[in-house]
Amino acid sequence: MIVAARVILGIGVGLEGGTVPVYVAETVERRIRGNLVSLYQFNIALGEVFGYVVAAIFLHVKGNWRYILGSSLVFSTIMFCGMLFLPESPRFLMHKGRTLEAYQVWKRIRGISTVESKEEFFVMKASVQEEEKEVAAGAANKRFPWVDFFTVPRCRRSIVYANIMILLGQLTGVNAIMYYMSVLMNQIGFDPARANYMSLVGGGSLLLGTIPAIFLMETCGRRFWAILMLPGFFVGLILIGASYHIPLSTNLKGAEACYLIGLIIYMGFFGSYACLTWGEI
Repeated sequence: MIVAARVILGIGVGLEGGTVPVYVAETVERRIRGNLVSLYQFNIALGEVFGYVVAAIFLHVKGNWRYILGSSLVFSTIMFCGMLFLPESPRFLMHKGRTLEAYQVWKRIRGISTVESKEEFFVMKASVQEEEKEVAAGAANKRFPWVDFFTVPRCRRSIVYANIMILLGQLTGVNAIMYYMSVLMNQIGFDPARANYMSLVGGGSLLLGTIPAIFLMETCGRRFWAILMLPGFFVGLILIGASYHIPLSTNLKGAEACYLIGLIIYMGFFGSYACLTWGEI
C-alpha cells in the first residue's frame, strides 16, 4: 500500500514540479522572473526542512511513521484549497482563443499601469499567434506539437540542455543524500537519535543555499551561475566520500566533521544550482 501510494504521490509531485515554475514564469515580470522561479526552489527546501522537523518531533512517539507521513496531508490540503482560487495563466487562455479572459487575468495578477506590463501582454499575444501559425504550417505536427521538441533545431537544443542540467544535478546523488540523510549520519558515527536531529544540518544548508539565487539570479546570469555551482558539488562530494574512509574507531570526530563540512558545502551549492534548473530554458 505504501509503495502504491508513493507511486501516486511521485506522479503528483512530478506534474506539480513541471507546472508551477512554468506558471510563475508566464505570469511574473521579466526583470524578476529568475528570482521568483528561484523562490519556488526555496519553498521546496523549506518543505524538506519542515519534514526533518516533523520527524524530529515524532521521533520518540509510538507509531511515529504514521504521524510523519500523515502530517503531509496538512500542507497538501492547504495547497489544494489555495489552488482552487488560482486563475489559469494568461498564455494558456491565449492559446485557447480566450483573449478577453487572458486580459482580465493579466490585469488581476500584473496590472496594466506600467508600460512594461502592457508591452509584455502584446508580445505574448503576438508570440502565441506566431506559434499557432507555425503549428498550422506543419500539418504533420498539428495534432502532436510535442514532436517539435525533436524536429525543430531551436526546440531540440533547449530540451537537450534542459535534460542535461537536470541530470547533472540528480546524478550527483542529491536524492540519496536527502532521503537517507539520517541513515548515512548513523553510519558515519552519530547515534540514531542524533542522526535524525543532525539531518536538519543538511536540510538547512539546502535552504540557505537557495537564498543567493533568489537575489542574484538575474544579476549574475544562468551560465555563470552553473559554472560557479558545479565545482562546489565536486568539493562537497569528495569530502563526503572521504569521510567514509576515515577509521571511526580511531578518529570518530574527524569523520563526522569531514562529513558535515562536505554535506554543508554540497547542499549549499546544490540549493543555488537547483534554482537554475526550474523554468530557465
